[in-house]
Amino acid sequence: MLEGLLLVFMSLAMQDWEHLQVEGTGFFRTEEIDGVWWLVDPSGKAFISKGVNHVTFRGDHSPALGRSPYHDFVSKKYESHQDWAETVVERMKGWGFNTIGAWSDSETYVYDMAYTPILNIGANAGGDWRKGVFPDVFSEKFREAAEASALKDCAPRRDDPMLLGYFIDNELRWAADWRSENDLFDDFLAFPAGSPGKNALMTMLKGMYENIDGLNKSWQTEIGSFDDIEKASSLSELGVEFPSPEDQKFAGLPMPKPAAKLYLNQTYGSLQKVNEVYNTNASSYDELLTKDFLIKLSEEIQILNLPREFIIMGLEMIYGNLEKVNKAFETDFNSYDELIDAFYNKPSGESPVVEEIKKVESKFLEKVAEQYFKVCNEAIKKYDPNHLILGCRFAGYAPTEVVKAMKNYVDVVSYNNYSKTAPLERLEEIYKITGKPIMLTEFSFKAMDSGLPNTKGAGSPVETQQDRADLFDGYVTALMEQPYMVGFHWFEHADEPAEGRFDGENSNYGLVNIKDETWEILTSRMKEVNAKIEKIHINSGGKE
Repeated sequence: MLEGLLLVFMSLAMQDWEHLQVEGTGFFRTEEIDGVWWLVDPSGKAFISKGVNHVTFRGDHSPALGRSPYHDFVSKKYESHQDWAETVVERMKGWGFNTIGAWSDSETYVYDMAYTPILNIGANAGGDWRKGVFPDVFSEKFREAAEASALKDCAPRRDDPMLLGYFIDNELRWAADWRSENDLFDDFLAFPAGSPGKNALMTMLKGMYENIDGLNKSWQTEIGSFDDIEKASSLSELGVEFPSPEDQKFAGLPMPKPAAKLYLNQTYGSLQKVNEVYNTNASSYDELLTKDFLIKLSEEIQILNLPREFIIMGLEMIYGNLEKVNKAFETDFNSYDELIDAFYNKPSGESPVVEEIKKVESKFLEKVAEQYFKVCNEAIKKYDPNHLILGCRFAGYAPTEVVKAMKNYVDVVSYNNYSKTAPLERLEEIYKITGKPIMLTEFSFKAMDSGLPNTKGAGSPVETQQDRADLFDGYVTALMEQPYMVGFHWFEHADEPAEGRFDGENSNYGLVNIKDETWEILTSRMKEVNAKIEKIHINSGGKE
């Protein structure tokens, strides 16, 4: 009797989801329904985007091999590129996915599945997300690049009902991170005098300070005129002095071994290279990672003075949450900020000069971000007013200034993350600022039983495919219990080569291995979880 009632209840819950119908416009859009955000498909049915990134026949090219192992296998296995595309899309549908994610072949766009191309506007304007080079968004070159990208990639698709929307760019560097120690203020200050970006910076400074004497008083400098700032390429040239990280006494928290191993692998790629850099001769990480070495490594990282968001992202990738971080460090901190302050031995307050410069950098970052999103929005909407703008795919962190600036120019916020648990606190903050729904557009888990090295690439490896499956289940379930989430995209379709792809990554991120063989434990669980996602999400309303 009880079992029968449970089945009836489950049936009604599914019926509620299946009958969630609103006005259809012939294109994908967003709508908040009874306190829950959804994508809405062209016919008006509520939709959650369950996607896979980098669905490509070419696979990853390995410079060490001079070829792509995945492409070698599938070229022999399938009669043609189209045959491969049709088979792969049907296989993905069988696993419960409904969206072709970023970096995928256009050949996969024609099999009745939503798709999400990436425009690379910033990259086309001279930026480089891999190296952290940010384009001059105030320049005519940037506006022309946005127009050209939209004309080429948006105009031909403006009437395609299966296009979900456009990603503008991938993982731009909005602040100091692993790619550069500079903030965007530093980058634009280094631009040549008279360049559009430098002019925008100078206009802001002149608006903030009544005259050069006012600026000097706030910065504690003796700059002769605003012309001197325009000619300068760095704050140090202007006599701005900051406390040196090297002068701060190390707080004495040695890195836990798992964090140290991941840091060394991600930085140097192999134990052999680590031995070369540190002049050691260890035969294993266990032998290398003595207490003295861990303290030395902690001091080295302290001197790098990495941004807080980047440190937190790394800790979450390794441990998942603060409770597990505390266990690893044998500490009892109430917040990540407390842990980082102790690790860096930071004083409780910044100097007046540092606080003033941070205020200037913050204001300029928001100005840069608004210009970026405004120009991109105008170009895309000019050539395609019908489809969604899906944001810029934040690389695990999203500065508040950028989030504030983007809210009027995107329809969905996209965020990439490789922690073992969903970054709900950060996503909640983004939603509170923008009021826009969010997609988690890159996440993944890699396992050592795949036989791949897993030494390069985001996230720390787990032991087994069962671990990958369990983590996927917990991660996406937690996401879809949030009323502001409208999708998730897994990275990626096929594993990376053991010998490393273009950037050295060699990890088990795939749904299939390099021979196009399915990781059955993972994909079976994905099929099971994907089937219940809408039922979970429809009951997520009412959360504060």
